[in-house]
Amino acid sequence: MPTAKPIDTLTADDLIRHPIWEYALGDEIEHDETWVQPYPGNVVPSDIDHAVYHVACDVELASGRRLIGFMSLCNGHLHDPLPIVLGTHAGEYFAIDERPHRRNLAAYIAVFAGSPAQVFPARWRLHVLMDGSKQHLHGECAGPG
Repeated sequence: MPTAKPIDTLTADDLIRHPIWEYALGDEIEHDETWVQPYPGNVVPSDIDHAVYHVACDVELASGRRLIGFMSLCNGHLHDPLPIVLGTHAGEYFAIDERPHRRNLAAYIAVFAGSPAQVFPARWRLHVLMDGSKQHLHGECAGPG
């Protein structure tokens, strides 16, 4: 099992190999609370324990382009309503519902293959099931707010 790492350094390969990540609370002495570790199961727990799970998802843009990202879930519900999309470089990720800042606009356009107006609506779908569910959680984003 891989060791803990900062959440903002998760890669597509990490999410494909381990579709569920949880905060590495046991490593708080060595790291801060932004570090995550792979969750050992293949179903997102839905128990009411306030643990947040970061779950791999596919994001399909209006153009048909597919990207990988993750959704955060807590207590069997979405913790954040829309996915974070991974960029092509380590530490590069985008909240799909936020307009990119001009300092990272070129990276945004490279990842999304277009400007915000060209990629929405975008649809997302989790890679794994939630506990007690028979279908993968999914949704849509109309565009940046």
